[in-house]
Amino acid sequence: MDVSFVGLGKLGLPLACTLAGSGNRIWGIDKNPYFIENLSNGNLPFYEPGLDKIFPNKNFIDFSDSYESISNTDATIILVSTQSDDGYSSAN
Repeated sequence: MDVSFVGLGKLGLPLACTLAGSGNRIWGIDKNPYFIENLSNGNLPFYEPGLDKIFPNKNFIDFSDSYESISNTDATIILVSTQSDDGYSSAN
């Protein structure tokens, strides 16, 4: 399966790497140029326990800041930070 991931943070990147490790073709998309540059060069842009064990699988994952690859995938998963002004938080 070809899957695009929009958002390569602490949730998106591990999930993308896990699916790539299962043989799925992954296109990882993020607007952060620091993330894309590091990921494309085989470096993790942040620490997440265990992520270094599943990253990267260069045969199955590519990184970009362009949304064009979405049209070539079977599914798109969007994992981006959402801000809320409603006064609620996970602590409430």
